[in-house]
Amino acid sequence: MSEEAGVANVIIVMDAAIAIGVDIADALEDGKFGWADTVGLAKNIPDVIGAAKAAKELPDELRDLDEAEKQEILDHFSDRFDLPNDELEEQLERVFKVGVNLAREVVDIIDLVKDFRD
Repeated sequence: MSEEAGVANVIIVMDAAIAIGVDIADALEDGKFGWADTVGLAKNIPDVIGAAKAAKELPDELRDLDEAEKQEILDHFSDRFDLPNDELEEQLERVFKVGVNLAREVVDIIDLVKDFRD
């Protein structure tokens, strides 16, 4: 697996998760969930399939992320969320930074538990 492919996999999975989250929030905005909302969510099926395939590579890539790769991921999401509200945009960027670092820590904890069981 190349470093670039691994970063791409992290971005694919995170993009799909965000797209689904946004569509769920949009679907629930009126307090109801109907057929039209289902169609809205269904458009994410190809992204979810791609994310499921990419997710297999995530633990190894998260273990191996260096600072440049973390920055590449953060830059991707910063570019994606170019919001008119700069304060909100900065808050989202901080959330993504915490998320990337937290994902790495979760993988380390999983490894620790596996090592403990062995």
